[in-house]
Amino acid sequence: MPPLETVSEASLILAASAWGETAREDKKLGHDIYTYFLLEAFAKGDRNNDGAVTASEAHDFAREQTYYFTQGRQRPHAESDILGVDPIVLAGAKTRLGRPELFAYSPRLENVEVQVDGAEKGKLPGGVSLEPGAHRLTLLASDGARLYDDDIELTPGERMDLAALVHPAASPFFLQVRGGAQVFVDSHTRNNLIAPVPLIGIEFGLPEKPFSFTDLRADIGVVLAEAMANSSKPTAA
Repeated sequence: MPPLETVSEASLILAASAWGETAREDKKLGHDIYTYFLLEAFAKGDRNNDGAVTASEAHDFAREQTYYFTQGRQRPHAESDILGVDPIVLAGAKTRLGRPELFAYSPRLENVEVQVDGAEKGKLPGGVSLEPGAHRLTLLASDGARLYDDDIELTPGERMDLAALVHPAASPFFLQVRGGAQVFVDSHTRNNLIAPVPLIGIEFGLPEKPFSFTDLRADIGVVLAEAMANSSKPTAA
């Protein structure tokens, strides 16, 4: 069978700064700051020690270095959709199974703190590599809420998407039947114009479509015909 990276798919958008921020330059570095550290990552960014520096590894290296170099004034940003492993190799070649990795690039996990065995390993988005074996993983929101706190078992070469732990994969669709009644609060309208009308409806939806933070829904409601016929009354003289 071919190596997994040859059949993986990935789409990545790498940005030197977050929305509304300035991508800064520094004369001493001879580049804009993010580009300088992105190029440096080609030699230093092999996070999982598998022999290759992938695009996501290089960006995470440059993001962290840029953040500290600018004292938090510039925060590089990435959006990615990776199926399998990251197949975009920028330097080197994958010659061995690397250390297992934890990662997440979901906007919903922005600034979530990653703790492993009680020690802070950084904040999301991004990734960290660990030694294979059993670990205690804790994910803390910016307000201190525990989004995840449980034991995990990692194997060499494994990549664990933390977004799937916090937000389990949604069902591809949902279908539900609803019932109710349309009732006017105003007694004059209710008694002289439109009586309470029973309703029945069917709702169909696609979670997290077309974006991860939206749901696409279609709703069909039906007024029961017999009740509709009896709902209209002549206005009292």
